Amino acid sequence: VRVFCQEDVLDEGLRIPVDELWEDARTAAIRGVPALVLSPENLVLHLAIHTSTHHIFSDFGVRPLCDMAAVLRWYREELDWAELARRACRWGADRPLYLTLRLARDLLGAESPRVSLEKLEPEDFDERYLGFARARLLAESPGADAQTSNVLGEAWAARRLSDRVRHIAS
Repeated sequence: VRVFCQEDVLDEGLRIPVDELWEDARTAAIRGVPALVLSPENLVLHLAIHTSTHHIFSDFGVRPLCDMAAVLRWYREELDWAELARRACRWGADRPLYLTLRLARDLLGAESPRVSLEKLEPEDFDERYLGFARARLLAESPGADAQTSNVLGEAWAARRLSDRVRHIAS
């Protein structure tokens, strides 16, 4: 069996400890075959990062938010929100996590404790990013403004001011 592993540090400034993913993996049976699956916290982070950072809320409509809502519902009793918040900060994924969870709650009624979601909100959160992401999710096609939207999305996802300026200036 071949296994593909990504780098621990991605271009988006994320710091994902691959070893930690394996350590936290759980065993599950998929059609009777034993397999390792992500922990609930790591699965939520993966969905948030993939949706907000890699696809910048485009290409798949609201399907990724439906996935997030289903995962939150499935792991409702065992998801450790405090640990999820700690990992998100450690990985540099607190902004993607907050925005994805907020959209899933606002658009689909996905379950997330209000207190936990409020604690995840970045201090510099601008509601315009929520509108930007919502418009991208609900658009039928990216259209002519896709490149501009990608630049704005990448700028928002950047943690440092210098990185934000670099994305906008490029």
